[in-house]
Amino acid sequence: MPITQPRTLAAEAALLALLAAATPAAAALLEIANAAQSAVYVRDCRSPEARAAGSLLPDRCDINNDFIATMQEERYQAALGGLSSAAVASNSLAIAGGQASRASVDAGGGLGQLLIKQGAFSGTTYARVSAWNTVLQSYRWDGSGPADRHIGASLDFSAQHLVGDDGFDGAPAAAAALLNASISVFSLSADHIGVDTDTFFVGDLIESHALGAGGYRSEAYSFQAGVLASPFSFGVDIHLETGRSYFLEIQLGSWGRYGGSVDATHTFSVGFADTQGLSVAAALANPVLVGTPVPEPASALLLVTGLLALRARRTQPSR
Repeated sequence: MPITQPRTLAAEAALLALLAAATPAAAALLEIANAAQSAVYVRDCRSPEARAAGSLLPDRCDINNDFIATMQEERYQAALGGLSSAAVASNSLAIAGGQASRASVDAGGGLGQLLIKQGAFSGTTYARVSAWNTVLQSYRWDGSGPADRHIGASLDFSAQHLVGDDGFDGAPAAAAALLNASISVFSLSADHIGVDTDTFFVGDLIESHALGAGGYRSEAYSFQAGVLASPFSFGVDIHLETGRSYFLEIQLGSWGRYGGSVDATHTFSVGFADTQGLSVAAALANPVLVGTPVPEPASALLLVTGLLALRARRTQPSR
C-alpha cells in the first residue's frame, strides 16, 4: 500500500550549500513563482566484460549504482519561471512496444490545473530507465471563500512488473517497475523565490531554495511510495491566510528495469477542490531554461551527486 512519510529538507539545504561552496558563484538570482522540470535517464546495466561477451544479463547496476559508467543517455530540462517542460529518450534501450520513455509537464491551463505525463519503458533485460517530473505553481488568496482547502491528485496508469517500493531492488536481475508521487505545499510572506541560476541543477526541489526566504512555512506534504493501484488518488489539506503566497510543488517518478515499464502518459492531474478567492502567479515571459540533452561529464557528475542526496532523503530507488 502507498505510504505517507514525513520529510525533512535539511539534507537538501546542506546539499545546496555544498554545491554553492564548490561552484564559483556569480550571484545570478532569478525571482520565480513557478517552475517545471522533466528528465529521462537511460542506463546499460552490464559491465564492460559482460558487453564484450555478448551477455544479456545485468551485472553492474547493483545497490551501489555506478551511474557514470552505466549511463547511456540523459535528457532533462528545467524551465525556471515557466510552466512547461519536456524530455524524450532517443536511446533504443528506453523504447519498448513503440513507446519511448518520456516526461512532460503542462501547468499553463489555469489555476490549480497541473498536468503531468510520463513513461519509463526498459526495452531489454539489461536496461534501467527512469522518468520524472516536478512542477511548481503559486497562488495568492484574497480572503473570500473558505480558509480550509483540499488539494487532490489523480493518476491513471498501466504497468508491467509493477512492484512496491521495497521490492524494486529486491531481485537484482528481475524485471521490475515502480511509481512514486508527492504533493508539497509551503508558504512565504513573499511572492517569489530567489534561485541562483549559476548553481541550479535539474533535480532540485524548488522548495529547497525557499528555506531561507521570508516567512517560510511548510503547510502540507504527502509522499506516496510504490503506488500499485490504478486509478490512484491522494491529497492534502491546507489552511489559508491572507497576506501569504502558497506554493504547490508536485513530483512524479517512474522506473522501469530489465523489461519492466510504467506508462503514466494518461496524465497525472492535480488541483484545488475549491478555487474561490485564489489567483495564480503568471509565468515569466522568458523562462530561464536549465539543462542540456547530453551533459558534459562534469555536469553529469554534479547532477548525479544531487540526485543521490535526494534519493537518500526520500528513500526512492535511484535512476
